[in-house]
Amino acid sequence: KTSLYPGESTKVEYKIYLPANLNPQGWGLPKPDKTFNCTAWRFSPPTSNRDVGQATIDNKRYVVGSYTTVLSSIKSGDASFGPLTTELIIAPSRVNSRFGYNRTQTAEMPITSDNLTLDILPFPSTPPAEFKGAVGQFTIEANLPANESISLNDSITATVTIEGTGNLPNIVAPVLEDSATWKVIDVSRVQQGDERKELSGQSQFTYILQPQRGANALPRFTFAHFDPVAEEFVINTTATSAISVTVPEVTGSAVLPATAVPLESMQDILGPLSDVSLTKPVTSRIAQLPVWIWQSI
Repeated sequence: KTSLYPGESTKVEYKIYLPANLNPQGWGLPKPDKTFNCTAWRFSPPTSNRDVGQATIDNKRYVVGSYTTVLSSIKSGDASFGPLTTELIIAPSRVNSRFGYNRTQTAEMPITSDNLTLDILPFPSTPPAEFKGAVGQFTIEANLPANESISLNDSITATVTIEGTGNLPNIVAPVLEDSATWKVIDVSRVQQGDERKELSGQSQFTYILQPQRGANALPRFTFAHFDPVAEEFVINTTATSAISVTVPEVTGSAVLPATAVPLESMQDILGPLSDVSLTKPVTSRIAQLPVWIWQSI
């Protein structure tokens, strides 16, 4: 693929064909000397159990290491990625001329590839107002509670999922369509791990919403993206269903002001103790010992 649209992502595969007698011990990581008008995740290196194969070219055996990453363009114009430099660790087999046995010794082997050039095309039409930079082929789905009624003081949690192929890490939260009848209390994105480096997957957003007066349906969400295959902008809005909003009744009890207690009533509440005989305190045996007893101990 030699051309992209602004913000479009594509998978990049980088292969090294190494003569089998060089016995690769470490594949290293390709590092671009220069990157212009594009970004890319760090390459996923080949391992002994994954992405390492064999090939025969002109009757010569090769070990093939495959690296993958996802590259994204930035804006219209020229773009370049590389050249790429990789430091390999090899252990070439050698035959001892005197004793006839093989001996190996590890060594570093640098490999430099040509740069990758791309043409970033401008969008064929003016982006709509809802467009926030999502480029790819996506679908949107909203998971809402199956409530038929809700109090004006309550809130609901909605989960909106964007799924497909494209620049998933750059997707922002979809727009709340019914902002006049629903209030966004909080919106957060579900954290992603290494899957954010993949070309295909999903992004999830969690909304906490509170109904406003006049709400008669569950909230809707609008997501706009550019489809590079169809070469057009697509605007999707999630479905909704009816809901009734109830206004809570105001309940409470009146708090009477505090009044002063009359003087004649105070004697009925607090009175002196009379005719009370208290027992004499009993001193413990330890307390009767002289204070210098600790010195003898």
